[in-house]
Amino acid sequence: VNQSNQSNPLGSGLGYLEHICQLIEKIGQLQEHNLRLQKQICSLQKEGRVIKTKE
Repeated sequence: VNQSNQSNPLGSGLGYLEHICQLIEKIGQLQEHNLRLQKQICSLQKEGRVIKTKE
């Protein structure tokens, strides 16, 4: 019951769509992670400014 994607165009198309969906999910995860990192950088920069003004 092993069908290759080339012999079944529908299977090939569905596999392609599934891959696209996985990539979109990954992009969403990376965007969220990027946002968290940007917020972290922002807070670290603020802390750095506070420390510099205290000196």
